[in-house]
Amino acid sequence: MKVSEADIRELHPPTFLIYGTQSYDIEPSIMKRLIELRPDIKCFIAEGASHNVHRDKPDLVNAAISSFLGV
Repeated sequence: MKVSEADIRELHPPTFLIYGTQSYDIEPSIMKRLIELRPDIKCFIAEGASHNVHRDKPDLVNAAISSFLGV
């Protein structure tokens, strides 16, 4: 699946990215461009979590999602 810059720009709902430091590497240039396209995107990075962040760090992920949602 290929995501274009237009796809990123067209995201209208609030967007929250959750990423584990032991997951697949996101190229710094890709993250930089993503932030340039959508500076309102929030990102949570879980130290030591794999691609299954929700399984590796459920308490941290749940707290981050609750905070993002304002609950």
